Amino acid sequence: MTPRTVKLLVGLLLALLLTLDVASMRHMTVTYDEPHFYQYGQNLLDLDATRLTDSAMPLLALNALPAKLAGWLPPGPVATALGRRETGRYVTVLFSMLTALCVFGFARQLYGPAAGLLALTLYTFDPNLLAHSQFITTDLYAIGTITIALYMFWRFLREGGWRRAVVSGLALALAQIAKYTAVALFPLFAVIALGFHARSLVREARERRFVDLRRRLAGFAAVALLFGLTSLVVINAGFLFHRTLTPLAGYAFRSDLFRSIQSSAGVLAAVPLPLPYPYLEGLDWVVQRERTGEGYGNIYLLGEIRRGEGFAGYFFYASLYKVPIATLLVLLGAAGAYVARRRNIAGSRTRPSPTRISIGASTSGTSSNGGRLTQASSSSRRRQPPGRLWSA
Repeated sequence: MTPRTVKLLVGLLLALLLTLDVASMRHMTVTYDEPHFYQYGQNLLDLDATRLTDSAMPLLALNALPAKLAGWLPPGPVATALGRRETGRYVTVLFSMLTALCVFGFARQLYGPAAGLLALTLYTFDPNLLAHSQFITTDLYAIGTITIALYMFWRFLREGGWRRAVVSGLALALAQIAKYTAVALFPLFAVIALGFHARSLVREARERRFVDLRRRLAGFAAVALLFGLTSLVVINAGFLFHRTLTPLAGYAFRSDLFRSIQSSAGVLAAVPLPLPYPYLEGLDWVVQRERTGEGYGNIYLLGEIRRGEGFAGYFFYASLYKVPIATLLVLLGAAGAYVARRRNIAGSRTRPSPTRISIGASTSGTSSNGGRLTQASSSSRRRQPPGRLWSA
């Protein structure tokens, strides 16, 4: 498949995604939470970050930008069109297309153009993604920013360098002002990094190369500090630094969890927190709603209706209904292919190949030539990442 063909197919899929979103969006009524989210976006553009609802986040200001631009234009059809709340939905559509491009690029770099096109096709026709990409909510922003953050972190691990570290840190930080779900990226990044460097860490510890080990751990600490500081700056900027440095004692928490933390903090409750007030306040409201079931309504699963409480494993069962059958089959097929491939690799390692036998015969004849052959063959099998920040 030529690069031109790949670009053509990507363009066609993106055009199809745009057409599906725009065509179906015209028939969508306003959801119950869109007015609150849209209003919060408008408030942020008016430099007011006071929280209206628990899960409203700063990236919603993007949806309010068309109406803000309309206020700067002279009266007319363009200003009228931009001023409609429904026009703000098109911003989510555009962000969905950006996310689709990231999905394609990620899969292509992992497994090639065919895999990228398959991933983009699955994204284009996924009903859940199509639905969320048409509304003024935080769900699609969370999907997109988390995907982009993972992609940038993967590139940073492979290529290293401070430039990649900064870009990855910014992507992680932007995810934090999309939805509170993105907080899970911090421990997830740590686990991914440890898995990526596990062999090097074990090897350096076994060989007592403590200088290299300390250098690697210092690199971990430096990157973690960079990511943490970048996230703090972006979170504060997203919430307009509203009441930043408010101590724990200055919050009016709702949830039992945060009230318990506040009451047991002691003298630490008077220490200023480097977070904007609406950020921690919203997290408290989310915890309160999830613990009490406030606003949940009736929850149905497998013939049973509950009110005020959920079901254990609800999202697993719901995903079997919501995720397209074709996507589930692709995932099952991919998992099966991965297991089979790992078994083949394990089996090939236990059987001496003809190349290894010939190399062994060469080494028995001439040690110098054999040494060069053995070193060349092992180095060709071993990945050689750049010797920069955080390379393996």
